[in-house]
Amino acid sequence: MIKVGFIIKFRDIDHLGGINYYKNLILAIHSLPERKIDPVIFTGQYSDRKTLDGFTNVQIIRSHIFNLYHPLSLIRYLIRKLLRRDIFLEHLLKKNGISLLSHYGPIGSKSNIPTIGWIPDFQHKYLPDLFSKKDLHNREHYFQLACRDCTSIIFSSNSANKDAEKYYPEYSHKFRVLPFVTWNINLQDLPDFGEIKDKYNIDKPYFLVPNQFWVHKNHQIILEALKILKNKRYTISIIATGSTHDYRNPKYFSHLQAKIQDYHISQSFKFLGVIPYNHLIQLMRNSVAIINPSYFEGWSTTVEEAKILRLNILLSDIPVHREQNPEKGRYFHPDDAQRLADLLCTSLAEYQSETRREEPDNTINNMEKQKREFARNYENIVLSTITQ
Repeated sequence: MIKVGFIIKFRDIDHLGGINYYKNLILAIHSLPERKIDPVIFTGQYSDRKTLDGFTNVQIIRSHIFNLYHPLSLIRYLIRKLLRRDIFLEHLLKKNGISLLSHYGPIGSKSNIPTIGWIPDFQHKYLPDLFSKKDLHNREHYFQLACRDCTSIIFSSNSANKDAEKYYPEYSHKFRVLPFVTWNINLQDLPDFGEIKDKYNIDKPYFLVPNQFWVHKNHQIILEALKILKNKRYTISIIATGSTHDYRNPKYFSHLQAKIQDYHISQSFKFLGVIPYNHLIQLMRNSVAIINPSYFEGWSTTVEEAKILRLNILLSDIPVHREQNPEKGRYFHPDDAQRLADLLCTSLAEYQSETRREEPDNTINNMEKQKREFARNYENIVLSTITQ
């Protein structure tokens, strides 16, 4: 069995997407019959235990070298900067029999441990105004270093892979595409929708926006659409979930709240914050439609969830959403509030006139098939990287 290392340092709910990505991948690997790789998680001594919930039957190794401000972490940083090689991490990996480090940056051009880097997207190339000069420099430096020194690089979409070929053509032979899928949905573990309605005070048909409140997620366009509809005396109910903190713009959520008050649409926009995943899935299943108005995505988990559950979804018309191609998707330009307002009205009218849809019997079978395909594709990338 080939041991593959993953370093997980997420510490809070602002990184739910990243945490769920690793959970989906690692649990999918364990589902493979006669699998050839064995994932091992490395994390800090003080990492939040809740972060690691759900990683069942996975070896977890804790070390102070991953704890920010710990003396060993500081020494590791200084030696790495001096030698341009992460000898502390190399020693830890070799000590635990790791053959390959995955979804991490390079650990040194002279290291004999193969590495698979992961670049979700090139958002900073398209939306540079959303980043500070320091963030732009750090992202560009990391991406160049990863492409140069990692053995292979994984992208979540063909769109991101094309961007990489454009910006770093000399490393294109290292590039691999691995679109992730959402399969870890337990339909038997969902609370009754009546309980959900009571808990969150839901009394009318609603649209759901399950995105973090980050600037590029573009909640603003939804508020503009609601304002248009209010002026026409048309009421639409929107429910939004997710973390409110955006490190790039800490005042963004407050800005949205002020807009809601200015537009007098507080009765149309309900915010629930971060909620349990099984509650979220039940809200998705019973919504009029999901909305993802994002300016940019690497590969949208929201879209994948809508696909596997065959839900209606209103999408910003960006390349990666077209690539994901949900069966029941409808598109609008991310700055076209009128188009979104029209889609909200049309979708609600259709919802009110149709018999409540039932999920197809093959939902669980589709999830199992996608899970195995996802894991097998990843395993093949690992095997090809080790033999390079």
